[in-house]
Amino acid sequence: MNKVTIDDISLRDYHLGNLDLLRDLRDLHFASKSEICIERAKYITAYLRDKADPDDPPVIRQAKAINYFLSNKEPLFPDDNLLAGTTTTKVMGAPIYPELTGLAIWPELETISTRGKNPQQLTKEDADVLNLEIFPFWMDGNLMEVARKRYNNPDCQRLFEQFVFFIASKAGCISHTVPDFRKVLEKGLNYIIEEAASKETGIRQKGALSGEDQEKIDFYRAVQIAMQGIINYAANLGRKASELAEAEKDLGRKQNFQAMAAVCGKVPAGPATTFREAVNSLWLIHIAIHAENINMAMSPGRLDQILYGFYKKDIDEGRLTVREAIELTGSLWLKLADNVNLVPETAE
Repeated sequence: MNKVTIDDISLRDYHLGNLDLLRDLRDLHFASKSEICIERAKYITAYLRDKADPDDPPVIRQAKAINYFLSNKEPLFPDDNLLAGTTTTKVMGAPIYPELTGLAIWPELETISTRGKNPQQLTKEDADVLNLEIFPFWMDGNLMEVARKRYNNPDCQRLFEQFVFFIASKAGCISHTVPDFRKVLEKGLNYIIEEAASKETGIRQKGALSGEDQEKIDFYRAVQIAMQGIINYAANLGRKASELAEAEKDLGRKQNFQAMAAVCGKVPAGPATTFREAVNSLWLIHIAIHAENINMAMSPGRLDQILYGFYKKDIDEGRLTVREAIELTGSLWLKLADNVNLVPETAE
């Protein structure tokens, strides 16, 4: 058996009493109230309503919408977390997926902030945008209505709508999934883009294309478009972190911003080479997954296996201490909890 890399596997010398960063971040987390964030809904709706090419296949259209959202997503640094990137524009945000479960809160726009169980704060301004601009666009285009029209209001649909409670997993199309984070950390998104482009070219060179061939081409083209959106978001975070570093007077914060700018300049576009790069790359991919899929049931998987090689290499080469590894891991765990599900009152 390989030698354990730490002398005390109980980590008895590390606790919230002397891990000031994690204690402060944890206190901020538990002091934060859930707030509804309309950023994703706003950009996805704007693209599909005003910018989408009607001739694009659905998979291409969706990829371009995701790219548009991630490329325009606000680069925020709301606290002293060691990782760049946020799921929403709120400290504790509930993103809206209007094409899936979002419309279920339409009748509650005036009451969701004050309801008895699990109130979720919604500003009057954002409520008006949802009520007048976003939700009307999706009235006939959300998953439930599309299913009703396409399959002549099937029995399963009518049964679903007779329930007195809301099954978010059905309307949200969630699937308990563990993405292949390892490939991104080891290869980077540029590698995946190049791989998809190569597969697309290989199919095109066949000459006469079948319907199945065209579907594959569309898929590989969509992969390239969506992956580029993630890279664009990371680049925007890097630029913002550099700006904040320039203006920051506190030496510790300045160094953290500089480190995040350097990390975002490398990952997830390229492969991670350090533990910090690996942890932040994984987090950015997790954000991107929630840009496309509802923020439920996406697991980070076996992080001990995925991240151990990066940790061990940094420890052996003197770039990382156990304390720093704990702070980065704790930062990730708190980042994973920066969002909550948006559900109507019947689901509470």
